[in-house]
Amino acid sequence: MDAPDPADEAPGDEAADDRSLAAEARLARLSVPAERRAAVLADRERILAAFESLQAVDVEGVEPLHQPLVGEGAERDTRRDAPEASPSLADALLARGPAVTDDHFQVPKTVDA
Repeated sequence: MDAPDPADEAPGDEAADDRSLAAEARLARLSVPAERRAAVLADRERILAAFESLQAVDVEGVEPLHQPLVGEGAERDTRRDAPEASPSLADALLARGPAVTDDHFQVPKTVDA
């Protein structure tokens, strides 16, 4: 039998809050000390309220964006926005890498096209 969903229980129920916080902490692999429990619960409520406020945003007629940054993806030249590194720092960092190509770290291909 499945455990009850803490989200289905009445808000403000201390036992439900304890169960939901324990479940969330377990899923996130976090440890919440007893003395921080009240602060964490208050933060969680504040965060959830902020997300709930997004329901009030009128999105009527707004088309969904499947690629909101078209032309700004991985193919863009990221060096144009990067601050200039001092040559000595860049050389020192590149010297520590296993392989370098054109002043960049060389990494193995991880995604097949």
